[in-house]
Amino acid sequence: MRRSKDIPVSLINLRIAVGETFGARRATVIEDANLTEKVLSSPTSRVSVDTTMAVWESLVCQTNSEDIGLISGSKIRLQLAGVLGYVMMNSSSLLVALEKLCVYQRLVASIIFCEVIPKGKVTRIEYTMQEEWKDNFRYTVDFTLSALVFMIRNCTVAAVSPLKVGFHFPKPANYKTYLELFELTEVEFGCDHSYITYSSIDLENKVSGSDGDMYKHFDAMLSSAGREHDRLNQYTRLVRKSIEKSIAAEAPKVEDIAQELGLSVRGLQVNLKNEGTTFQSILKTVRKELSIVQLKNRELNITDVAFLAGFSDISVFSRNFKKWTGLTPSEFKAEH
Repeated sequence: MRRSKDIPVSLINLRIAVGETFGARRATVIEDANLTEKVLSSPTSRVSVDTTMAVWESLVCQTNSEDIGLISGSKIRLQLAGVLGYVMMNSSSLLVALEKLCVYQRLVASIIFCEVIPKGKVTRIEYTMQEEWKDNFRYTVDFTLSALVFMIRNCTVAAVSPLKVGFHFPKPANYKTYLELFELTEVEFGCDHSYITYSSIDLENKVSGSDGDMYKHFDAMLSSAGREHDRLNQYTRLVRKSIEKSIAAEAPKVEDIAQELGLSVRGLQVNLKNEGTTFQSILKTVRKELSIVQLKNRELNITDVAFLAGFSDISVFSRNFKKWTGLTPSEFKAEH
């Protein structure tokens, strides 16, 4: 679940500061993105996805650098993620820190979500866009993957680097910066999903300077922040709950959910838009999550799972599942 104002200004200020080192003017970015210094100087302020994209476009235009997202991500520090960052800094291992990031990423920025997928000796961090793809989302994907690689690299004394990094968009004309930033890591483009893979053993490394008592302290604060975030996104939560309750063989319609909640379709759509999401986006997320969980159930076959996820046609279910995970339902079930 995400809110209409999704991105903390701490991340916007970081991107602008990096852009300034390449010749961008802060005042021009602010003007181009219709921002104000008052918003950018408030530590609790957040900005919309559209504003974030306007910031990226201004920076790219001024610096003439398509790599600004990658470079900005390499400058990230966990403190910029607020209380989530402090929980990660005091986690017992890199894997625990990653798992916390996946559970609470909605508090930081959730235009793109990640999931930790253990695969024996390798652990894959897979990313899924929460909105229909636009070309300028590339800069956010670059920033997000670069940021994670450098956060992990900087929070342990061990030399932990990814085995492979993949981007779901086509290979850029100039991809030299990708190879330089990720050093010896294999980089590929045009994947089904953007992803990072690590050796599972590497992720068992302790986070440098972590403190168990501090972890408990910040984790309690993080849980409270999560509850407050969900309270602010009450319609998203209610719609999700209604979909989960009614989905089977056929996906519920927005008209049915609106009626159940005592709202007009228009009223429900407006409330969801104010929370930064749509009915179709929530439905897609529920179907994907339900499919992944149920396919791991040995007692259910693929036909059963398709029915539970609201698909009456197995071929349609298989196509959607392959789009979500990069695997067919049969391949996923075999792996798990």
